[in-house]
Amino acid sequence: MEEFVKADIFFFVTAIAVVAVTVFVMAICVYVLRILSDAKHITGTVRKESDEIISDVGAVRRIVERGGKRLAGVVGSPKKRAKK
Repeated sequence: MEEFVKADIFFFVTAIAVVAVTVFVMAICVYVLRILSDAKHITGTVRKESDEIISDVGAVRRIVERGGKRLAGVVGSPKKRAKK
């Protein structure tokens, strides 16, 4: 009879432990899903911004190819320093 009581106590404690571990794992999963959602949003933003940077660099390249000499005239050519 005493063996059945010990078995009941064991199964009761085990059931509580399983429920506690399950709740803990579910909470961790919720946080991981939130982090993954934020990471997806961030990577989408980075992708859009990098595409814009690439198009801006392409535009600057075209401007330089068309009128590079004019751009050098506006910016100024390097001047030689006078020797002392």
